[in-house]
Amino acid sequence: MSVKNKRLSIAILVLVILLVILLYRGCSRNQSQGESVTKEEVINIDTIEIEEATEPIDVEPIVTDEPTAAVSQSDSKSKKRNSSPWLIKNDVRKVKNIAIEDIAEDIVVKPIVADELIGHIWGVSGSSNDFIVGDGYHETFYHIKDGRLVEKLYARGKGTKEYRVQLLSFTYLPSDGLLYGYDQNGGKIMCFKTLPFEFVWNCYVKLFAEDNWTDGMIAVDRDHLLLTLARHKNWAEDITGEYVDDNCAVYEFDGQSIKKMFDVDECWNNSFTRSGSDVLISALKGKTVLYRFANGKKTKVATIDYGDLEMSKDKVFQEGLSVLSKDHATGCNFVQMTDSVMAYWIIPQLDDKRIRYLTIATRDKVQNYRVCIGGLITKVYPDMVDNGVYTMLFQDDLESIIKPDEEPSPVGKRIIEAMKGNNGNPVILQFRLKI
Repeated sequence: MSVKNKRLSIAILVLVILLVILLYRGCSRNQSQGESVTKEEVINIDTIEIEEATEPIDVEPIVTDEPTAAVSQSDSKSKKRNSSPWLIKNDVRKVKNIAIEDIAEDIVVKPIVADELIGHIWGVSGSSNDFIVGDGYHETFYHIKDGRLVEKLYARGKGTKEYRVQLLSFTYLPSDGLLYGYDQNGGKIMCFKTLPFEFVWNCYVKLFAEDNWTDGMIAVDRDHLLLTLARHKNWAEDITGEYVDDNCAVYEFDGQSIKKMFDVDECWNNSFTRSGSDVLISALKGKTVLYRFANGKKTKVATIDYGDLEMSKDKVFQEGLSVLSKDHATGCNFVQMTDSVMAYWIIPQLDDKRIRYLTIATRDKVQNYRVCIGGLITKVYPDMVDNGVYTMLFQDDLESIIKPDEEPSPVGKRIIEAMKGNNGNPVILQFRLKI
């Protein structure tokens, strides 16, 4: 090969080698850049997820292109806002009529089956399928289970295991089969077991042993009670002629000792409602103040303001029996609440008419209802609520509650038929609210 051809071959070889080297370097640089971008993206995603998971709820959320994160933050802020205490301004003069069929669901009507006549019912306590009713004299109690009378509880007497005249207030704990009562005449809290009915224990509350009354009592658990107690001044000794409650308060009883939780204005207008493992306390303190009692702690959850209505201010003439009643609201009972809706029943006394109202309130709206049962002359007002199930008992004379000029509604017809064949014993109406 000539010298000229050798030089040309070497030049071509060198050029090929240079092209190969340049191409290799370009590929390596692109691959390296691609790997760097991928690693950077992974790091950024990890960082955002950690920040969102650890960020306090009350800090404004980071705006990202990821919609799920933004929704989660919004929901958290909404839940925190809705869990704040309620403030309800309720004008009880504004009310609308509504049929029970339009506001209730899961409606059950059934007679209580019994081999004897049940006395006129004064109070009810327990669960929807296992409860105890007390007669109007506060001395005889009837245990109703699955719609049937299973035993009668009676322990009136002067012995240690008996109540002197009556149990002024009582509460029944179905999970343990225990009945608790406050014997105002004997100044003691008593406990009985059911099935069969037997005495368990009593505790003398000497500080409140005389001239003290209670209108509310509930068992939180087998060794834990809440109750309302007040000392009443004697009308004859009160020169003003006013009906006065003195030292009225809600108390906590642990089976051995009793202590005051907080003062309230009225003894007669406070109530307790069991809600799962918690208890709701409705206390009249100028306005209705609602507390939740759970794990031994009291938390304020709502204030209900009735505007310019006077709160339970009755005056009694010393020389006569007539009563002057001003417009007043008597507080709320049978409270059912979630983060967004609250339902409760009230008895505002307007112009001497004690009308029962159902109030359903949201965070921005309050509506009072007069619930009606077509064809019946009756005030719809439950005797008990248990985990959202309302229980109302009918025991009046059938002829006195039928409207002769009105066709009964479907629920009215069911109640009439149940009462016809029950020989004067109560008929159970149970329902849930559509809220």
